[in-house]
Amino acid sequence: MKPKFDLGNVVITRRAAQAMASFDNSAKKFAELLVRHATGDWGEIDESDKRMNDRAMTDGNMILSQYRINDETVFWIISDPADDGGQRVTTVLLPDER
Repeated sequence: MKPKFDLGNVVITRRAAQAMASFDNSAKKFAELLVRHATGDWGEIDESDKRMNDRAMTDGNMILSQYRINDETVFWIISDPADDGGQRVTTVLLPDER
């Protein structure tokens, strides 16, 4: 599936990286989450937040996705609004790190 927006620079917090590394095929899982986020599969968020994300792809606001791996660990992916130079940063983190 084709991405709906540019992720820009992708970063992961230290704690999220440690949590991700605890899973088998962690690099593949990480890539799958980024693809889901970039293609508009927002994961486990409510309908209101999904509509906000859909609008944010065109108006440039923050985009938030939430995914659960193995029914135990929740990851957030946040794509911040683009800066004045048009550059976006996407961060993978644990919910309590926000």
